[in-house]
Amino acid sequence: MVDDAPLDCSGLDPASLDHPLASRRRGRGPRPSGNYERHLEFIRNAIATDAPPSPELIAENKQLAAWEAYLGIGELSSFPVALHLAITDVCNARCLFCSYTPENATNRTVRLSDIARADWLKFVERFYPNSALGDPLVHPEIVPILRRIREQAPFVKMGMTTNAALLSNEIVEAITGHLHSMAVSLNAARRQTYEIVMAPLKWDVTIDNLKRLTSRMREQGTDKPEIQGSVVVHRHNLDELPEMPALLKSIGIDRMRVLVMTLPKPVASRKLYGPEDLIHHEPRKANRIFAELRQECAVHNVAIVGQLPTLAET
Repeated sequence: MVDDAPLDCSGLDPASLDHPLASRRRGRGPRPSGNYERHLEFIRNAIATDAPPSPELIAENKQLAAWEAYLGIGELSSFPVALHLAITDVCNARCLFCSYTPENATNRTVRLSDIARADWLKFVERFYPNSALGDPLVHPEIVPILRRIREQAPFVKMGMTTNAALLSNEIVEAITGHLHSMAVSLNAARRQTYEIVMAPLKWDVTIDNLKRLTSRMREQGTDKPEIQGSVVVHRHNLDELPEMPALLKSIGIDRMRVLVMTLPKPVASRKLYGPEDLIHHEPRKANRIFAELRQECAVHNVAIVGQLPTLAET
């Protein structure tokens, strides 16, 4: 039996034992299902015939990638299973916990024509047009890019992180029912805190944008995108953290995630938060507030994505 073979066997199906890699040590991890040669032939045939987008293309490519990793193949025939692509490195916010500065941005962008040439996107399972320290909605071609991806790779699960300040009506139409997930950097539950921490963004603009998006989703009867309200917690917004579930529910969002601030790299052009702004100086208070947040999430039926931290109390 092939499954009982020693580690220096490829672990391939009996029909695959004539593969040139069959005598090499197998890669780490469990042996993938299916047959390597069959998945390889399927992908090669799909490329040769310019097969239309389908869930089957994505599933077959994922299986081929798993086999190539398992066998330790260096020259790949599969396409990326997940693609993280910085379409711009420009941002419209100057968050006090973020090292973004305009002078460090290159203004290099992935253009619509670049996306149009990437006909292999139909093989990709997940696509994240995130932008490191930038915001993808700043991209001047974001609407045609989103539309092009929708036409070119209609079955890809696409997600992005954004501050939503530039969420125009056109963008709302482009993402409603298509974008799989969207993490929104809110970082405050009160107007004053938001406009200090995320200057020069305006609270009313962002909240109104999100309400228009969730309203449009209800009109279309879709749950896409799955929206998460994201908060980077520091000393200046810790007290208002339990207010977030009620705020999110009023907007039409029922998921939130909490990230504890780490020290940003200093920049020359502006003063950022420092060690004195971390929540670790008051671990007992932070843990109490996290417990209150759990209670408020239960009251407002807002799910917490991931684990809330527990700080060591000395």
